[in-house]
Amino acid sequence: MFVEHINMIDVVLEGLKLVITFALIIILSKSAKRFPQLSGGAWRMVIFGFVLMFFGFLFDFSDEIINYASNPILEDAEGFIEEISLIGGLILVTLGFKSWFSFIGRILGLKG
Repeated sequence: MFVEHINMIDVVLEGLKLVITFALIIILSKSAKRFPQLSGGAWRMVIFGFVLMFFGFLFDFSDEIINYASNPILEDAEGFIEEISLIGGLILVTLGFKSWFSFIGRILGLKG
């Protein structure tokens, strides 16, 4: 069930990635509450995208400790969930920021 040898460098770096992503989600959520007039659907899309990426990073972290290769179905499911979460999160963050920047540009009266 668990891997025989844990690579501590991978565990530390992937754990750091998790902590940073979680902190980013908290900061963005607090900013949305502090400035509700600037946060809308696009901002929620950005936050949800980072949440999806967090879950992808969580599965990436878990495979350093749990031996998914012992069960081919679990291995495939873990890889699928990890990749879909990361790709879907990145797409949502990109589309959310694109929409949010357009929204801020309209508020500031910028042409683009």
